[in-house]
Amino acid sequence: MGLLKDADKQHVSKEFEPIDRAVVIKYFSTDDSSCMYCKEIGELLSEVAALNENIKFEQYKKGDEKTEEVMKEYGIDTFPSFVITDDKNSVKGVRFFGIPAGYEFISLMSAIKEMGTGHVDLADDIKDEIAKIDKPVHFKVFVTPSCPHCPRAVMTVHKYAMLNSNITGDMWEAQEFPQESMKYNVHAVPRVIINEEAYFEGALPDRMFLDSVYKALEGEKGNVSVYPG
Repeated sequence: MGLLKDADKQHVSKEFEPIDRAVVIKYFSTDDSSCMYCKEIGELLSEVAALNENIKFEQYKKGDEKTEEVMKEYGIDTFPSFVITDDKNSVKGVRFFGIPAGYEFISLMSAIKEMGTGHVDLADDIKDEIAKIDKPVHFKVFVTPSCPHCPRAVMTVHKYAMLNSNITGDMWEAQEFPQESMKYNVHAVPRVIINEEAYFEGALPDRMFLDSVYKALEGEKGNVSVYPG
């Protein structure tokens, strides 16, 4: 008995039909009892990968030499986590920390579908501007499974990462990583951290999201939201 119901599998399979290129899910896990959802995440990702022949699932266990090598390549030092990439490892910034449960399953589906089709769903002018960003940008989006607005923020940072190798977009499940949540003063979600020192809350429209990124890149710290409210 898997984690996905038959109806869910049918829906996801339908969503994945346009995928025509390789997608690789690299999952980093540990057998430590302290890992709350390591087993469940592995089962979920394996089930999802089985729904389309173009999706490959790879699991790396803590302590293996190969695991350390691959984690270093993707700049990851935390379990459980996974990245969505292609078979050439050309995209390294689409990352998840914690279980993509509840509403965040939408973020997982979106990342796989966009990686597997090459179609990033943003306006052309926004995509052009993102592609021109020539400074490192690291997003950390803190979410909870019950937050209906969180997937939009996560999907946005993943789109940025697919469009520009200078950009890394993380989903962090706030309840699984309480120390990280405390570090970044997460009291409401989604909370989007930009390069450690700038942030905003909420799922901003695409233009406002990008303008907030520009403010962070210009050196502004603290709340960089351009939302008029």
